[in-house]
Amino acid sequence: MLNYDFMLTTTVAYGEFKCQERFEYSGIEKNPIYGKAYVCALMDNESGKPKIQPGQCRIVKQGLPDKLISSIDNISNDEILRMVKRRDNDKDHYYFYWMVETPNEIKQFEEEYTDAYNLKYAGMLKALKRNRDGRHFR
Repeated sequence: MLNYDFMLTTTVAYGEFKCQERFEYSGIEKNPIYGKAYVCALMDNESGKPKIQPGQCRIVKQGLPDKLISSIDNISNDEILRMVKRRDNDKDHYYFYWMVETPNEIKQFEEEYTDAYNLKYAGMLKALKRNRDGRHFR
């Protein structure tokens, strides 16, 4: 998706789900997914706290098997799990850092992402202030 300049948000939840195939027509595909894990991931992605940001992939901690939580918390040597980390301000999720090559790059990525996020608001403030200049408000 990055090749086409799309930024997605992704939430993963653990549990049972069912995918049911439906009749398909040319150009229309319907594959309803049911189950607690699907609903949990959907609800978290839409209204979870903290709000998920573009490009983030996070895992809902609730419902994860204890063995998996232990592997993540104890800094696993597993190629994938070593890229899964907690964030200081979030006790309910783990974050998967798919965009970096090694765990050593995570801190720098977080700093760059935060700087870019803050610059977005700086640009908005600049536009608001520029358009305010020369106008009189009552």
